[in-house]
Amino acid sequence: MSSRDDRIRSFDFRRPDKFSKEQLRTLAVLHDHVARRWTSHCSTQLRLPAQVAVTGVEQASYDDFLRRNDDGGMLGLVAMPPLRGEAVVSLDGRLALSLIDRLCGGPGRWEGVPRRLTDIERVALARTIQDLADVLAEGWAGLVEVQPRVEKVEDNPLFVQSMPGSEAGATVQFRADLGAQEGRLELFVPYFTLEPLLPRLNTQAWADRYRQGAAGSGAQVNSRLRRAPVNLTVVLGKTTLPLRRALALRPGVVLRLNSQVEGLLPVLVEGKPVFLGRSGRCGQRLAFRIENLPGGDGEDSG
Repeated sequence: MSSRDDRIRSFDFRRPDKFSKEQLRTLAVLHDHVARRWTSHCSTQLRLPAQVAVTGVEQASYDDFLRRNDDGGMLGLVAMPPLRGEAVVSLDGRLALSLIDRLCGGPGRWEGVPRRLTDIERVALARTIQDLADVLAEGWAGLVEVQPRVEKVEDNPLFVQSMPGSEAGATVQFRADLGAQEGRLELFVPYFTLEPLLPRLNTQAWADRYRQGAAGSGAQVNSRLRRAPVNLTVVLGKTTLPLRRALALRPGVVLRLNSQVEGLLPVLVEGKPVFLGRSGRCGQRLAFRIENLPGGDGEDSG
């Protein structure tokens, strides 16, 4: 075989490549983070040991995607504005029914053959797919801000003809282990939906964005913690009463507390004693002055 023959590669003009290998690799990296978020979400919501992992990312036609999900798969059509078109989420039939069983208080295990959904089950599955789509949007946040919305849920692929069968797209395949149930989960995103994002789908840019996000996450967490509200309680004193006297309390009754008038009073932060100080007034308002800080020497700290 000549060197010229070595350069010859097969090409299908009916299904030209839309995504480069680097773009598919970047989608795999992006959805690895999405899978971890789904794992955490499923563990919290279902209260089951959960593990979601990416098993493959490839280009496929919409027909090929539907054909793989023709055997009892449950499909959800998800709009992703401001992007054009809709993504399609597919869950293995047994996995979808086990999720519904768990949400309804069952063990989360489906032994039988996948069946058609009832109206109530369709609503429950739509909410589950919406939850997954919201987590997907969080994972995509470094790429684009989307507001996913479940348009419909079907258990028959014939009713999810949202685009031509020849339309190419990226298919991300996941394996989900939820307690005693495992199954397949797939995401199909059409090419025309991802097209505006293709210049950003390169491994180096995504890795840099991820590193920047990781570097800024500590400062972001610290900033949010500083703005978080906490409850402070000043304990003026305590006393013990028999139940009959407590039931007889009325406005104007004076109680003797175990604290001294000039003594230091404890300040509780979320129920735990942290500071000591004195009560008083600031103008016309009641006030409290912190005098002992954590690790202080008991002198007035202002």
